[in-house]
Amino acid sequence: MKFREQVLLMMFAIVFFTIQTFVLSQSDSDAGCVLDIHSTLSGNDSDCVAGNWGGFVEDTCCGEVFYDYLYALAKWANQTQRLFLNATEQNNCLLLIKGSEKDVFVCGIEKLTSGAGGCSDYTVNDVLNNLGNTLTNFDEDCNLSGSAGSTDEACSLCMKRWKEIVGSSSDNGRNSMKDEAKVCSFAVLVAITSRRTGYKNWIQALYQCLGYQDFVMAIFDLSFEELHIDRNSITFIGDYKGLSILAGGIAGITLILLALIWILCKKGIKERFSTAREITDVSDDSQPDETSCLKIPRKEVYSATDNLNASNFIGQGVAGKVYKGVLSNGQHVAVKHIIKDGYIDTFIREVRSLSNVRHQNLVALLGYCEDKEECFLVYELCHNGNLSEWLFGKDKFLPWIHRLQIAIDSAKGVCFLHSYPEGCIVHRDIKARLLADGRNIEEFADPKLSSEYSMEAFDLVFKLALSCTGLKQQRPSMEQVVQKLEKALNISTQFN
Repeated sequence: MKFREQVLLMMFAIVFFTIQTFVLSQSDSDAGCVLDIHSTLSGNDSDCVAGNWGGFVEDTCCGEVFYDYLYALAKWANQTQRLFLNATEQNNCLLLIKGSEKDVFVCGIEKLTSGAGGCSDYTVNDVLNNLGNTLTNFDEDCNLSGSAGSTDEACSLCMKRWKEIVGSSSDNGRNSMKDEAKVCSFAVLVAITSRRTGYKNWIQALYQCLGYQDFVMAIFDLSFEELHIDRNSITFIGDYKGLSILAGGIAGITLILLALIWILCKKGIKERFSTAREITDVSDDSQPDETSCLKIPRKEVYSATDNLNASNFIGQGVAGKVYKGVLSNGQHVAVKHIIKDGYIDTFIREVRSLSNVRHQNLVALLGYCEDKEECFLVYELCHNGNLSEWLFGKDKFLPWIHRLQIAIDSAKGVCFLHSYPEGCIVHRDIKARLLADGRNIEEFADPKLSSEYSMEAFDLVFKLALSCTGLKQQRPSMEQVVQKLEKALNISTQFN
């Protein structure tokens, strides 16, 4: 399919789904509850023991139901980025809870409904983007686990951070903004807990801490302007006024888009790679240093890989295929062939950020080639192949010492990228795999290793891997990772 036809098809699809989403969002025909109310958080038999959130929960026996509702709302917000249900969704869910629990229409939950403007129409990103570093402090200080005494102390510290987020008590006479301030407080709470829905114990402890506190009443007395959220930067999603104007606007924009696309396709898209050409070429009369990334002619790339011969194919990623080859100067290289339009940004980003990055533990980007229909990235060739083949291949084996040395070299390479003088470079291809707990640590060892390794060193590496999958503020830095791996190597060397 030609590029012009692809663009037209894509734009028609966007317009169709935009209109369809708009129509469905206004429909009141949905009869089911969108929340997973059945996945409870409380687990208590009595509904009359939880806090009343400073008076927000109007019935003393609604506390536990409110916990479950907030938790279900947080999970839903994690999936949809919306914080509150609209009136129809809210009514459907309250009817469901009433049928299985009690008459929740006397609890006051219906006050947390979108469509009233202000905080009721925020999204998760609206809140989180405005919290900034305050959110990090909240995660660190609200470590609500441990003994009763430590939990009480953590709750006090958590309250302090909570006040910093939603503001501090001031003029209690502004009753006209009182209800809005209540909704704003819960908007912040739902946004924060939506990030950690898998930590049910932590969320329950947080609800219990905040739900019983007197300061909640003071927080609810704040006006909108006193909350630490920039109203002008918020995108509202629930303005149900003027639907006919909005529908007409969508139709008008659709016609304009179609007209522009037609004109664009008629003239031809000659500058598809104009952004890529912003990359500074190394001119013939320049004096590049040894770390410069050169622009390589397309003819040279095809000659090096024998016209991308299948015998030179060594792998494939999401952006394209990789071939081995030899340049005219005798340099062995790996050539990444990028042909998909959606991955041109990958080509541009790698050339701009990695052109002059050199480290003994990083594969060097030697050059690049850009053409109207395709692009190439030329790297130094790793002659020994892919690491995964050595780790998981049936006919290959890496001793424990060699594995540690490879891990150290890899960590040093990542550490170099993270501390790069011109700005942190994040290697997005590195992924952490969560490790299960509660099992014998020896079960995680590669059977190929047999018993030819230090259990002390293995335990150190295993716990290091676990720490790298924890909460962000609890993860070790790459410098610390290198140090612990080197310690494990020293222990293993003495063991052998």
